[in-house]
Amino acid sequence: MWGSISRSFDWGSDYFIRHGRMMPDDGLDQLEKFDAILLGAVGDPRVPDDVTLWGLLLPIPTAISPVRQSATDSTSRRRPHAAGPSATR
Repeated sequence: MWGSISRSFDWGSDYFIRHGRMMPDDGLDQLEKFDAILLGAVGDPRVPDDVTLWGLLLPIPTAISPVRQSATDSTSRRRPHAAGPSATR
């Protein structure tokens, strides 16, 4: 029988502001126990983008076996029917 267990991690910008890092030292070890990871929106004007990128967004997928990785960038592509930023200029 299939089942699922979900767990939320309090990592990201607020965690960085409190602890000076994006995730705990053993964060990647904690994630290794899971079959899937859903990474939501990350970012905060109080935290530089490079801190978010190098402290959370790059370490997670590079630590997971490429065979187990599956990602989508669909939200980062402009759809053909959607007006781009210059459409209002």
